[in-house]
Order: sequence, then structure tokens, then C-alpha cells
Amino acid sequence: MVEAELQRRGAPGKPRVEGQFLVLGSGATETRADLKGSVQQWDSLPDDLRERRVQQIAHLLNEGARRAPVVARPAGRATSDALGMLSLLRRVLAFVLPFSLLVGALTLAYRYLSPNQESPFATFSRWLNQGPSATTSASASATASSSPPTYSATNIEHERAVIASAACTKARARVSRGASVGPADVEGWQVELVLLRRGPRLDLSQSAALAPFVQRSSSSSSGKLIWTKAASLVAEDRFDALVELRALPPLGEKSLSGVGLVFSGPYVVPYFTEDQRADYFLLADALSAALGATDGALFAHCADSQAHHVGSWFLGASPGAAVGSLIYFMESYSDLPVLKPEIIGNGNDQASRGHAFDAITQAASSLSRTSVATLVGGELGMISGSPNRPARLTFPFRDGNRASRAGLAAARSLGLASSR
Repeated sequence: MVEAELQRRGAPGKPRVEGQFLVLGSGATETRADLKGSVQQWDSLPDDLRERRVQQIAHLLNEGARRAPVVARPAGRATSDALGMLSLLRRVLAFVLPFSLLVGALTLAYRYLSPNQESPFATFSRWLNQGPSATTSASASATASSSPPTYSATNIEHERAVIASAACTKARARVSRGASVGPADVEGWQVELVLLRRGPRLDLSQSAALAPFVQRSSSSSSGKLIWTKAASLVAEDRFDALVELRALPPLGEKSLSGVGLVFSGPYVVPYFTEDQRADYFLLADALSAALGATDGALFAHCADSQAHHVGSWFLGASPGAAVGSLIYFMESYSDLPVLKPEIIGNGNDQASRGHAFDAITQAASSLSRTSVATLVGGELGMISGSPNRPARLTFPFRDGNRASRAGLAAARSLGLASSR
């Protein structure tokens, strides 16, 4: 069906199946679409949605091959590290090289054009040390020019944070235009999995059910991922790979219990690697089942920002509640106001957050499974889950802004958005 649709669009080609992907072309023109969700939902989709899904997949393959040739993915952990170091080296050179040229030019100018042929550093030192003795001034100048600059650990960490923030902001701007963040662009990002549980209030961050997943000392909120089924994440176990468990305050009128798992350092790389993000989905599914979670979300954001940008997995007690999670986690945590003031409130305090969650959940609760599939299908979103069990929504890797656009479309459909 996809092959026929491609021919109708004037882009003949014979797609092939590789694992869960449908692949068109090869080499620099290769493009692929994830079929897992479509295959899972196919029997339950009406004919019009099947036709629409085929059109979406054909459009994705055709546009990807015509507009953005696939860049070869890094082969393994060593290549990912090399790309990261190369990216950092380019940024450092972009700052250091112009500064060094400027200093060199000033030194030569002062050396050959000033009346006493002094270097600018000697002139400046002599000016600072004007006093009773020329010998003392000369000595101070020599000492100042020969002493190496000192940098504290605090300054170094601050500079790293500034560089990481700038890199993440740049990548975030690309995502808003529909780009995909790759493994070489992970600097400054964090991945967060938030799980909520309806029912009696519990501290999920201290649940014994977390032991098979995260190894940590009893006094620490951070640890290492040890769940071996998420192989690509476990392979990133280095000194700076951390997962932090945060206990969340009760949310909404029903005081939902919550825990946030924040992945940083090398753990971020698999989330932004197309053939490895599935391990995050496996981990999210397993953790939600172990903790009895009913609602939640998996997304990435800049470490210094509260806005959520690259969403991929959303959980709800029902299909409608899954859309509620999509809207709450992507649209109420956006750079610009998206939801109506009466929904989001005037502040970022917990009471306003709880009110927003309740209002969104109530508005979306009546949506049927078919309605949800239609709402998110325009962005290739997939719904899965057994009847009478929590439902989940997933979005494909390519075009990191799909979840945000789907959440906005759903909010507008439910009358929750501030504009249509």
C-alpha cells in the first residue's frame, strides 16, 4: 500500500522491511519510518484511518529522501564519544582562535609602534605600579607577565554550564522547526521520566520496586541504572552518568503520588540515537508496571529550563487520560503560554499545577480510543495498551517537535488552548 502511494505521488520506489522499520532507498538517500505502532494498531483501525496512516508513512519516506539525506549514525559508544569531543573542540577553537589573533596583533602593534617598544602587558603593569621606585615597577611587571592565570573549579564549572546552555538552546531552536537532535547534540540536555500513581499517597522515590532498576546508596537520591534490558543505557555507565530520583509533591485534587527520574551525562545519548530510543520506551513501560503508575511522560529538556521540548512517550489511565498527559506535560511546560489562563493559572506553584492537571484530565477523559488515534495520528503518534489497562502514546524519533504539535492540536480540539 505504501509502495502504491509512493507511485501515486510520483516517487516510485520499492520499500523494504528491516526489523520494525520500513526503509526506502539506500546510502545517502536512505530514509525509514517506524512501523511498530502501525502494525500493533492495524486490526483496530477503520479503513479511512488505515488509508491516512499509509499516506503519512509514504509522505515521511518521500520527504525524508528528497529533503534530508540520512547521516550515518555513529557506530557504537567510541564514535559517539568522538563526535561529542569534536563538537566541544570546535566550540573551544571558535572562541580561542579569534582571541589569540587579537592578542597577537595588539602585542605586535605595541612592540613596533609604541615609542619605547614595550608590550601592552608591560605598559599596563607599569601603569598599575606607578610609585616611588622604577625598579619596583619593573619587578612587578616581570612578575605579573610570568605568573600563569589561575582558574577555580567554580569558574570552570560555570564556563561549562554556559557552553552547555548555549548548545542546548541552539538545538532546541532547531527542534522547534521540526529537526531531530542527534547524538552529537546532547550537550546541555537531560532526559526525564515522570510517573504518577492514582490511589493512596506513597513516596514512590523510596519504593522497593525501584531496586531492580537503579542502584544507589540508602542516603543518596542519585544512582546508576542496572536494568540490563535497557542495554544501550547500561552501556553508558561512566563516572558522569547519573540518574536522579526526585520525589514529587502530591498532584491535583486526588493527590497523585509521583516520582521523577532525571537522566544526565552519557545516559542522554541513547535517547537521541534513533535505534536506541526504544530502550527508553522499554524502561518506561517496565518502571510504570513495577510502580503501578497510571499516568506519566518521557521527554527531554535543557538542564537549565523548565520547558519540555522533545516528548516521546505518554501514559494515561485511559486513552483520554493519555492525551491529558500529552497536553499537561508538553503544553503546560512550554516556552510561551499555550493554554488558557483559567487552565494554567497565574503561577508555577503546586496548586496551579494541580489545577491544570485536573482540568486537562477532565476535558480529555471522555475521548475514545478511536478519537485519540485520530488526534495524534496527524503527527504519526501511536496508541497502544490493553483494554482496562493504562494506555500509552508514542511518537517517532524523527522531527523532535511532533509531540508538542500533537499536544497543541489536542488542546485546541478540547477548547483548552488560548487560541485556535
